[in-house]
Amino acid sequence: MDDRLAILTASSFLQDNQFDAFLECVRLGLYLNYKNYELYFMLGQYYESQNLKQAALCYLFCLFSKYYKKTSPRITLALVCTVILNFNDSAF
Repeated sequence: MDDRLAILTASSFLQDNQFDAFLECVRLGLYLNYKNYELYFMLGQYYESQNLKQAALCYLFCLFSKYYKKTSPRITLALVCTVILNFNDSAF
């Protein structure tokens, strides 16, 4: 499985309201490619109904990942760690 297949599978699960399977697909997709902005966008959509701050963080990183591809690895790592820590705290 690659990150693009994770997006397609996660979309299907989200549409069918299978949220645990959706989160697992997004998690796998981010593991395979943490710079894929579409996965952060999908995660933001999921969090809109649960935690607006979490959703905003996901959307922010989505924009960052899409438009600022040539940034310092430290900045990218800090943002990824922030999203992952928040994702882990609220998902389970």
